[in-house]
Amino acid sequence: HFPIEGTPVDSPQQSRLEWHADSHSFLAEKPLLLNPEIDHPEQYLQFDTNGRIYPKDGLSTHQTKRAETTIQVFNQNRQPLVLARKAKIDFFLNNFKIQILNYLKNQEKGPLDHSIFKILFESAFTGLRQSAKPESDYSLLGLNMLDNFNAFFTDRISGEKNQQILTRAYEIFIKQSHFPIEGTPVDSPQQSRLE
Repeated sequence: HFPIEGTPVDSPQQSRLEWHADSHSFLAEKPLLLNPEIDHPEQYLQFDTNGRIYPKDGLSTHQTKRAETTIQVFNQNRQPLVLARKAKIDFFLNNFKIQILNYLKNQEKGPLDHSIFKILFESAFTGLRQSAKPESDYSLLGLNMLDNFNAFFTDRISGEKNQQILTRAYEIFIKQSHFPIEGTPVDSPQQSRLE
């Protein structure tokens, strides 16, 4: 049995329209598991920088219960998943640190223009953007890293100058629509969205 808060449907519905997961009769059961075909997990779940998954802040009591139940039933904080997510986060963080160092080395040679950001950071941001696509492993984490870039990366970089470099690179690649977040398919049903 799937965990629900309401009264279960105990007999077949007469109308085929009521056979869908988003039908009135099934939604009246108040399902406690997120269904990636009709729910948007990114609206319910968030990650910390260690790879653990939590209910998002600001949810209603029922939404929080759904997020918690989904995390618990699918054991989303089991060690192998947390470690794999942390490895993915650390991969991108280390990549950004390397590109910042490369930028600083190039800066020692003389004034730099806008194109140096493209040369140094394009691969890192392309990879990060790619990680948010539904067909990617841990795509919900990828989307969360893009949406919370400062918490995952900028705030974890030491030195104000280094943070400014990364912030500028982010503005060039994400905010100035070189790689817009908008349009990233997030409602495609994929198991990896919940991992």
